[in-house]
Amino acid sequence: LIDQSRWNTLRNACATRVDDEHTQHPELHGLALEQLRPILEKAFPGHDIFNELIDELCKNGFVRLQSHIARADHKPALPPHLRQAGEQVRRTLQTTDPPARKTFTQSPTSRAALRFLIDTGEVIDVNPEVVLSTAQFNRFKLIVRQHLRKNGEATASDLRKALETTRRILIPLLEKLDRDGVTARRGDVRVLRKVD
Repeated sequence: LIDQSRWNTLRNACATRVDDEHTQHPELHGLALEQLRPILEKAFPGHDIFNELIDELCKNGFVRLQSHIARADHKPALPPHLRQAGEQVRRTLQTTDPPARKTFTQSPTSRAALRFLIDTGEVIDVNPEVVLSTAQFNRFKLIVRQHLRKNGEATASDLRKALETTRRILIPLLEKLDRDGVTARRGDVRVLRKVD
């Protein structure tokens, strides 16, 4: 049994701590759960009610993300010092022939922005030289699937024409699709490995 007012005070203090983390570090998925233990131990010393506290928060607008907790509506966002670099990466990747990955790693700010966009799924890490926006990657993947469904198999040259892209982008893309189990290479041609 726990005093209701003390419990509510604890829950509110923990909610405030998570909100503060979202404000100070919008790029993170949430607050590490362990950051709430000191607040709990101060409010209820000697009581092991950590799981009950997390369950209570999850019933009141929060979600547990493995070892973190966040507001249910929180979406990681570029922090202020990375926003300009992040927008530049986004704009550049919208072009039909996005530049080499090294273009985005020439400054620590651009590197950090690119890493954030990869971690949050907005950019696909194709290989060490190529990154694509998720929208572009998915568009390419759809075209490859449609082409292979229609034709059964295709050479890299056939797919390059279908995608209207360069070999610099195509080969790493096809290798990633092979790794992801979308396509399979058989000699000089690609075939669909699985159909969704």
